[in-house]
Amino acid sequence: MNISNNNQGQGLVEVIIAIAIIATGVVGALTLTFSSLSYSETSVKQIVAANLAREGIEIIRNNRDSNWLEGDHWLEPYWTASDYDGIIEFDPATNLYNLNTVPDYAGFDTNTTELLLNADNLYLHSSVDATGIPTGYHRMFYGYVITCQHNVSGNLRSIISTQTCNAVETEVGVKMVVEVRWQEKSGVKTYKLEENLYNWYEAN
Repeated sequence: MNISNNNQGQGLVEVIIAIAIIATGVVGALTLTFSSLSYSETSVKQIVAANLAREGIEIIRNNRDSNWLEGDHWLEPYWTASDYDGIIEFDPATNLYNLNTVPDYAGFDTNTTELLLNADNLYLHSSVDATGIPTGYHRMFYGYVITCQHNVSGNLRSIISTQTCNAVETEVGVKMVVEVRWQEKSGVKTYKLEENLYNWYEAN
């Protein structure tokens, strides 16, 4: 009785199965690696956006404090001009920040609101220095009144964003928002940071 030997065929099948298992593992590892890199890049962009927004809030708060010390309106330059939005410019020549509300920044614009990175790794707008490298980050600030104070009685009144103070009232509380936008493969991403500012300082 003759018995055929299929060891060679079985060995080939085992090799193919082993290769398939290895290939599946390699593909899975590569997919995980690329996903991790993508998530890492997204995280880095979010961190940069968060820092830009946080810097913007700090600049606006410092602007209020400087106005107090200089005896100016606490919300200059944007509120006294009835302009509630703008861009935050840094001028390396003077080492000062400027809250620029001219022209009227009604929304994010590819040219005026984008931050450029110059040779000294400073984030600047093209209105200050157009020689930098476009970063893809756009930053704006805007705000609205949240608290009014009656000029005679001194009573406080909270309002919503669509309202303004009456003629016999003064703005004593505003919500300021710094918004940063950037483009990713999945679409435009937005990071917002808000802070309520109040005119609690009284000059001697």
